[in-house]
Amino acid sequence: MKIVLTPLIETNTLDCNYFTPTYFFDTEWCLDLHGYLTRKQLESRLEEINKIVMKNPLLSQRAKKGLLYGFVGFFVLLMLIAILGIFTNTVSLIGPSVIQILNIIGFFIGKYLINKAAKYRSEKFSKAINEKFKEFNSNDNPVANWRFVWRNVLTHYKIEMKFTDNGGMKGKSTPKYAEHAEIVLEINDALSGITKNDVRIKLDELGFYTPRKIGDIEVA
Repeated sequence: MKIVLTPLIETNTLDCNYFTPTYFFDTEWCLDLHGYLTRKQLESRLEEINKIVMKNPLLSQRAKKGLLYGFVGFFVLLMLIAILGIFTNTVSLIGPSVIQILNIIGFFIGKYLINKAAKYRSEKFSKAINEKFKEFNSNDNPVANWRFVWRNVLTHYKIEMKFTDNGGMKGKSTPKYAEHAEIVLEINDALSGITKNDVRIKLDELGFYTPRKIGDIEVA
């Protein structure tokens, strides 16, 4: 079984398009696709898939972070207004410690809500892609099979350092992972043996072959 992997790519832009970041699947035609899909057919398939991607936007890590900061700020402001409205004579009691507590509460509430929204979007995204792949596979099996997967990908390491009792330093490194979407196209090994000697002939507008130059016959 030959496997062609196509990862989901995020377009890095300088705008503030947090809610609908631009994602798309992109890949190059390779010899493993010979006999199964031509370049134009592959482009057509990707175009169909990317239309679904656009209709079902995901939340990127940048979007999550921006939404979390915005939610925490709004939450703290709202709570401060509520406290001042209820306890009008206790303005002096609102100090850094109260704001810090509100920040912590807002952070955990915001993180929960944003992760819930991100999960909903990813499930909707996966369902739409899988429906399209069912359509592809109904025509392509057993020659080829389209699958959609989420993979845990290492993104960075979190470094933590602290001083020890003897004046030295001690640290640890923790790997951090994120889920990345990927298309897995599985192609039957027997396909290459069947199609390796195929010859593709260029036809004219009427559907007839008229040999005029070397380029009229192409090895597929």
